[in-house]
Amino acid sequence: MQVHVLAIVTRFVQIVSTLIRPLQEILRRASSSSHTTKMICIASLVALFICTQSHAPHYRRFQDQNLEASPLNYTFPFAIEKNATLYSELVNQGFSGQDVEHILKLSKPIFDLSKLPVGLRYRLIYSHNPVVSWGGIEFQISPTQLLTFSLNQERKWMVKQYHYKTQTRIVSFTGKVINSLWESARQAKMNPQLIAQLTDIFGYELDFSRQVTDSDSWRLTAEQHYIGSQIIGWGRILAAEYNNNSNTYSATYYEKPGRLRGYFDPNGQSLSRSFLRSPIEFARISSGFSKRRFHPKLKVFRPHLGVDYAAPTGTPVRALGDGLVLQANHTPSGGKTIALSHGSTYKTRYLHLSGFAAKIHPGTKVKQGQVIGYVGSTGLSTGPHLHFEFYENNHYVDPLKVSLPAGEGIPADLAADFNARSHLLLSQLPPLPRHIVQN
Repeated sequence: MQVHVLAIVTRFVQIVSTLIRPLQEILRRASSSSHTTKMICIASLVALFICTQSHAPHYRRFQDQNLEASPLNYTFPFAIEKNATLYSELVNQGFSGQDVEHILKLSKPIFDLSKLPVGLRYRLIYSHNPVVSWGGIEFQISPTQLLTFSLNQERKWMVKQYHYKTQTRIVSFTGKVINSLWESARQAKMNPQLIAQLTDIFGYELDFSRQVTDSDSWRLTAEQHYIGSQIIGWGRILAAEYNNNSNTYSATYYEKPGRLRGYFDPNGQSLSRSFLRSPIEFARISSGFSKRRFHPKLKVFRPHLGVDYAAPTGTPVRALGDGLVLQANHTPSGGKTIALSHGSTYKTRYLHLSGFAAKIHPGTKVKQGQVIGYVGSTGLSTGPHLHFEFYENNHYVDPLKVSLPAGEGIPADLAADFNARSHLLLSQLPPLPRHIVQN
């Protein structure tokens, strides 16, 4: 709003400064003239105003062209909306079709603007020589990348790409679970993204959908990326500790390029597994695996060879492990269903979905943790939930009891280096909250 008001005020001052002398002469004559002459003077004034406007540059909003050291310090008031094209977007801003063609041609070797991502932000640049007029456009490709199109003195379009180096610092957080794990992150003023990382790290040591209690506590150190004074994102957690029911789980990140990388406990055992603990983060289990359960829809006893996770419609559903999509369609009982193959031994199925994620169809390869669909209530379902099934050698297995081998541990020749690194990272963890006593 302030930007728009500034544009109006700037244009008003320009017009007034252009009209002031003719205006004074017309008003002087009108004050001592007949009614007809007065009307002629008023018409002359209107015509002068229209003439001035016709030679003025067209613009929709005004944006200061002062550049700072970081693209994050810019204001990017415009965003590409759904189904918009660069042509329609820029023509609405006052650019000619020829200008748009030049910009598209220049952008292709760097970033193809003909395929606009929804939400891409941009700003208009205005020149002040001798009057305000637009002189270019800047697209914020990412927090660290800027694409600038500008007109040179010959009024030819030029393009420049800017990259800004990020800096990384190590930050620490600690918290106590009161109502939920997510709430503890909010209380600690921590980005929930880090809580998601934390649950992935300890996801096989602890089932966060069932075992979190109000007495739990956690602490961690993580990488924070920034430009200038502004945070632009998060790196990985370097060290973490989670306390649950008198049990303490610790992890550090360790990497040797070309050999191994991942999270390990203090003994050098890998915390990674072939599968996630749960296909939904923080969901409540509403029904477990059973050979005989009363079906709420069919009103009969029948086997329930899977686990039901209660969650709101639209909650993301994740692939339990790397795999291949075998099925992504609608069935009478399961509703919208996805089946994944995980090698020759394991298979997983996800039922009653409200929809599939983009590009999920038979033959698609997926990665562990990738969102493949969304919770719904399709098929024989009484309410929003995910029915999840796990197969081993084509036999149903209780997903909550299946035992899978751990990933590769720290080899003997790296043990000393790992121990030193792990000890250092764990020693840098922040103190637990004062009211938490570690056993």
